[in-house]
Amino acid sequence: MGTEVSAQDRTSFGGTVRPVRSAASRPQLPLPFRGGAPANDDCSGAETIGLVHWSTCGTSATMGDNGTAVPSVTVPSCDIAEDGVQDVWYTFNSGSYSMVYITLTPGMDMDDHGFAVYDACGGNELACEIIPDGVVGVPVAAGADYLIQVYSNLDWGVGGSFTLCVAYEDADPPANDACSSVAPQALAIGGSVTFNGTTVGATVDGDFVDPDNAPAVWHGITLSTCATLTMDFCGTTPAFTNGYGMIGTSCPLDGSEAIYYTTANSTACGDDNYTITYVNVPAGSYYIPVWSEMGVAYGEYTLNVSATECINAPVNDDCTGAISVTPTTICDPVAGTTLMATESMPAEECSTYTGNANNDVWYSFVATSSVMTISTTTAFDGVLLAYRGTCASLQPIDCIDDALSGEEETLILSGLTPTNTYYYRIYSYPAAAPADPTFTTCVTGSDGTGLAELDVVANWSLFPNPGNGLLNIVYGGASEQVVIEVLDLSGRLVHSEQRHLSNGQTAALNLSGRLATGTYNVRLANSTGRSTQRVIVE
Repeated sequence: MGTEVSAQDRTSFGGTVRPVRSAASRPQLPLPFRGGAPANDDCSGAETIGLVHWSTCGTSATMGDNGTAVPSVTVPSCDIAEDGVQDVWYTFNSGSYSMVYITLTPGMDMDDHGFAVYDACGGNELACEIIPDGVVGVPVAAGADYLIQVYSNLDWGVGGSFTLCVAYEDADPPANDACSSVAPQALAIGGSVTFNGTTVGATVDGDFVDPDNAPAVWHGITLSTCATLTMDFCGTTPAFTNGYGMIGTSCPLDGSEAIYYTTANSTACGDDNYTITYVNVPAGSYYIPVWSEMGVAYGEYTLNVSATECINAPVNDDCTGAISVTPTTICDPVAGTTLMATESMPAEECSTYTGNANNDVWYSFVATSSVMTISTTTAFDGVLLAYRGTCASLQPIDCIDDALSGEEETLILSGLTPTNTYYYRIYSYPAAAPADPTFTTCVTGSDGTGLAELDVVANWSLFPNPGNGLLNIVYGGASEQVVIEVLDLSGRLVHSEQRHLSNGQTAALNLSGRLATGTYNVRLANSTGRSTQRVIVE
């Protein structure tokens, strides 16, 4: 199901997902102990701590406790707290450094944690982190005093013990710190190149047109022909769990002219390192930034880059190339992909949402009955739309966009003309290409399939009849996938599902409250045939 979102930021492909606070869903927690406030309970009494080298945080961190702090109404901007926060305060001097690295590690008795950095008591907030899961870099001015508020949100937890480390890095920049310092290496189709290096000491000076990018080190490649690039950090320890998702043709790298990644995942390596692909990169020289950030991409690394032939658009990229799907009684999935597909016509509003159809692909089928069902299961947030007419003159019938990634969309079409050809298209809702562009689809028909009628008594029965819509089906056929359909007397399909039933099994079908009073046809179909029984709903 689509959601209205802004264009996806594809500069990086990893990183931390920050929690979203919601007052409506906050747990009910006991109030904290309000006596014996610590000496650094207020900003004016902030405890002075010194900077340590980042490599010694494990042994030189400051131990603290906000469990007895008096609740405060000084709530950092990134959080919401109706009951206030329990906070304690620290101060440090930045010395000769322009960046400090803060690590906040909660103890067993601290239920919620976060921190904010200020330039003075009641001054400007420079950084704010809710439940930080690693090292957080904070830009500072050299030789200045700063304050850190370590807090627990009383809507969500209570304070307790923790360790706090404020660190610096004094390593010299690596030899490949500057984008302009690298000489691109030739990379041929079917070949690969391995780069080794370190991100320790990396700077951002002169690397990017956008000064707000993270520091990076650089490598380069030259392609003599169009190629699909695969890059991975497999084997890097600790794993690189964030990285740049763009490559450029010049230095400093201009994001407005960069090539952005097509897919990325942290599963292919098997060790949490990222694998990233750039599909159909034109011939030329490219500069590759390697992200530098403590806690997510810091230290020595191995970067493998390989090139394969460019990928063509799928044959069903346009309506005129639609792949014909043969309707069946039981879903027979056909595999498909949106990889490299292009937009053939704009997105349409569906289920109150309007996505982006820049990767739509097409299918067709010949109706075998007046009621047909199209099913798709997509690895992405998919949209499914059906049409009548010809490719030159398509008329929308219906669409659906109710499911999320990995779920099935089912579109039931009625009023079709048997033997007529109909079309449908599939695309991913977001503008950005999905990490996994694959899906399966099938078309099932309810009539005109040429199946013989089964012996009703021998194969199944249902009870109670009459009833209130809660049906029990006693199945007597072969153990396999079975289509169960409920139709009203006009032939309109009001319910359809598939189940794997075993001989002698009783399957409950709960349609209570979903069917109006009246008479309905209940139809079962398996690989050998179909049969129908009537049921009365009172």
